[in-house]
Amino acid sequence: MKTSHITLAFLVACAAAASVRVESPALDVVKRHGDHSVPHSHGDEDEHDHDHDHDHDHDHDHDQTPEEIAAAKAARLAERCKTPERDLNIGYRVGALFAMMGMSALGVLPPVLANSLFKISIKSLPLTFLKQFGTGVVISTAIIHLMFGAVLQFMDNPCLGELSYEPTGPAFVLAGLFLAFVIEYTFTKLLEKRSDRLTAPHEHSHSHSDSNSDLEKSDPNVSENPLSISPSAAAAAPGTTHTHGDGNTHGHNHSEVSGGHGGHCLIDPTDKVSVMIMESGIIFHSILIGVTLVLAPNSNFTTLFIAILFHQMFEGVGLGSRIAGLVNTKLLMKLLMCLFFILITPIGMAIGLGVINVYNGSGSATTIWVLGVLNGLSAGVLLWAGVVEMLAFDWLFGDLVHTTKRRTFVAFAGLVAGLILMSLIGKWA
Repeated sequence: MKTSHITLAFLVACAAAASVRVESPALDVVKRHGDHSVPHSHGDEDEHDHDHDHDHDHDHDHDQTPEEIAAAKAARLAERCKTPERDLNIGYRVGALFAMMGMSALGVLPPVLANSLFKISIKSLPLTFLKQFGTGVVISTAIIHLMFGAVLQFMDNPCLGELSYEPTGPAFVLAGLFLAFVIEYTFTKLLEKRSDRLTAPHEHSHSHSDSNSDLEKSDPNVSENPLSISPSAAAAAPGTTHTHGDGNTHGHNHSEVSGGHGGHCLIDPTDKVSVMIMESGIIFHSILIGVTLVLAPNSNFTTLFIAILFHQMFEGVGLGSRIAGLVNTKLLMKLLMCLFFILITPIGMAIGLGVINVYNGSGSATTIWVLGVLNGLSAGVLLWAGVVEMLAFDWLFGDLVHTTKRRTFVAFAGLVAGLILMSLIGKWA
C-alpha cells in the first residue's frame, strides 16, 4: 500500500512539475505583451521598431518651433498643390474651333435652304432619331461630366483650404440653372411685348355683331359678317377663335412655329425682331460653353468636344426651323441670322484661347476655382437647355405629343441611346 501511495504521489508531483514548465513560457509571453506594467526586455526591441521610429520623429517635431513646423507644412502643401505643367495642345483647339463652326452651320442652314433646295422634313424618322439622340447627349453631359466635375473640384481639396460652404460645386450648378432661366424669361417677356405691339393694330378690325341671337336661331354656323367665325367653323380653321359673352366673336389667325430646341410660340413668325430675340436667348450659353471647352484638360477635351458638337447641331436645327418660317424676308437676311449662330460658339472658344496662357500660369487654387465655376455654370445652363428646352418641350408640348407610334419609338430610342452612350463615356472621361 505504501508503495502504491508513494508511486501515486510521485506521478502527481511529475504532472505538476510538467504543467509549470509548459505554462511558464506562455505566462512570460502574456506578461511581456499583455501586461503593460512589466518593463520590456532588450529582446523585444525588434518588435517595437515602428513605435520607436514614430517616437523618434515625434521628438524631432518637438525640437522645432511652431513657426518652423508651420513653414514645413506650408512647403509640403505648396509642393503638392503647385501648378502642373499642362500641354493643352493649342493646335488641336484651333482645329476644333473650325469644326464647331462647320457643325453649327450643318445644323442651322439645311432648314433655311430646304424650301428651295432639299425639301427635307424635320419630322422625318432619321432627323427625329438624331434630334432626340442629341437631347440625351446634352443631358448626360450636364450631369455625368460637368456637374460631377464641378463637385470633384471642391470636394475635400487641401489646395483650397477649408470651405465654409461644403456644397460649393452644386451651388454653381444651381446658379447656372437659374441664370439660364432668367435669360430665357427676360427674352420671353421682350418677345411678348413685341407681339403685343404687332397685334394691337388688328384689334380694331374685329367685327362686333349685336344680332347674334337671331342669326344663331337661323343657322349657328353662318354669320352675315364674313369676318365673324363661329365655334364649329373655327374648329376646322388653323387660327384661334375667342367667343365672348356679349356676342362678339374675335377671329385670330396666329401661327405657331415649332419643332425645335427651345420652342416658343411666335405670335408673328414673320417678324425678324421676334426671331432675333429668340435667337439671342437660345445661343447665350454658347459663349460660356466655348470658353469652357478650350480650357478643358486634354483628358476631357475630346468627350466634351463631341458632346458640344451634337448640342450645337441640334440647337441649330431648332433655330433654323424658325428662321426658315420668316416670310417677306430676303434670303440674305436669313443667312446673316444663321451666321450669327454659327460664329457665337467659336467666338467663345477664341476668348478661351486668348486667356489660356494666363489661366495655365495661375496658381493651383485659382485653377481649381476657374474649372469648378465654369463646370458648374455650364452644367446648370446645359441642364436647363437639355431638360426644359429640348426634352420637356419636344415630348410635352412639341410635335411628339401627337404623332405616330413608329415615330414615338424612334424618338425614344434616340433619347435613350444618347443618355446611355454619354453616361458610359463618363466612366473614362
